[in-house]
Amino acid sequence: MLYLKKWYAAPPEARPLHVLCHGLVKPVHLGIKASQPPPGPGKKILASQDPIFDAQKCGPQPGWYAISIHMLHAREGSNDYFLKYFKPVAMTGYSIYLYHITLEDANRVRDDLGLPLIDSE
Repeated sequence: MLYLKKWYAAPPEARPLHVLCHGLVKPVHLGIKASQPPPGPGKKILASQDPIFDAQKCGPQPGWYAISIHMLHAREGSNDYFLKYFKPVAMTGYSIYLYHITLEDANRVRDDLGLPLIDSE
């Protein structure tokens, strides 16, 4: 997480940042403003059972993702796992992959998964 903090301080354009890491230290404790990654496309299945379900908020969203190797492998077999469609652009420390998902990349994968596309507003 200390390597992630150092990386986070360098590129100010790396926002929004979504972090999913296993450990005792939370990003907020290190001054990293981040949110959890959005739920994966598997949540789309629940749409018919949930009247306030918003498919726009599931699956890949544009932004930066910092995901620990442990969390990647923990989610690898689930239908929530959408990062398998992307390649990391960097690695921080020894166990955190960094992904940058553009709007075009997000919409390409969203289309493949049958999710609504995101407007370019």
